[in-house]
Amino acid sequence: MTPEPIRNRTSPLKQIMNTKLPLNSSSHLVGLSRTIGRFIAKTKANMRLFSAAALTVGAAALAPMAASAQSAILWGPATTISGSADVTNSGTAVYAYAGAATTNNGVAFTAVSGTTWGHVSLSGGGFSGYAGNAFAFNGGTFATLSNAYTKVIASGAYGGDATGVVTLNGLNPGEQYLVQIWLNDSRNNATTEQRTETIAGTSVTLKYNSTGVAGGVGQYAVGIFAATSTNETFLLSPNPTTGSGQLNAISVRDVGSAIKTWVGTSGTSWGTATDWNPASAPTIPGDSVLFDAASTANLATV
Repeated sequence: MTPEPIRNRTSPLKQIMNTKLPLNSSSHLVGLSRTIGRFIAKTKANMRLFSAAALTVGAAALAPMAASAQSAILWGPATTISGSADVTNSGTAVYAYAGAATTNNGVAFTAVSGTTWGHVSLSGGGFSGYAGNAFAFNGGTFATLSNAYTKVIASGAYGGDATGVVTLNGLNPGEQYLVQIWLNDSRNNATTEQRTETIAGTSVTLKYNSTGVAGGVGQYAVGIFAATSTNETFLLSPNPTTGSGQLNAISVRDVGSAIKTWVGTSGTSWGTATDWNPASAPTIPGDSVLFDAASTANLATV
């Protein structure tokens, strides 16, 4: 196999952070520069914690964050597999699983089979079996990938045309996580070459074979969320016309605290990273905003 070329690209994390969503539901936040007038939140500890997803502007009040169910995952676009640099290495590793042990872009994947992948459980009609090295092809784009990367996408769990359930376990509430998934079927089969799978509740649809020919490769997507419990679930819905569900590999990474403390001054922007501690604006569903005693002089514009 020939070495993969080095490509310049926007990182999956930046793609997600650049996604614009309306501030109108429990799972969306955008339009980050909002003037809301002076507001001081006081409790016995002179601080208050708010869910970024529950923060509303205008006539509505700022609602305190309640003990909540799982937050929505904000997914980036479906992206065609091209090389080991696809594998995002932002933050720190939590776990990564594929059909064979391999390391790509500094991310170590643990070999798995079946429908229980360490801290990840696969259930529902979309996942009923596992096929080792079944989705490879000795030719086409697949054959140009490094051996290390083909190990990520050559095997996978599969099932019928019902929705598959993916549950991420072992999470720490209050932390932000990246989750990356891969779908691939490079076989020489006219039916499998047309298969797709949609992340339920989103417009993100991944192709198993992006070119629809033998040796073509599939796609991956990266999502980000703030954990509100020790587990997080998402659904994969295969196209019922072309058949079964599938998941080839998954990686989960911790990218820091989901609690952001306002440290900005009057007239600055909600969406400016340096106005927050840690230096990252609360753009992710499930992020929490903390106004403490030191913030109260700086709340004219948030």
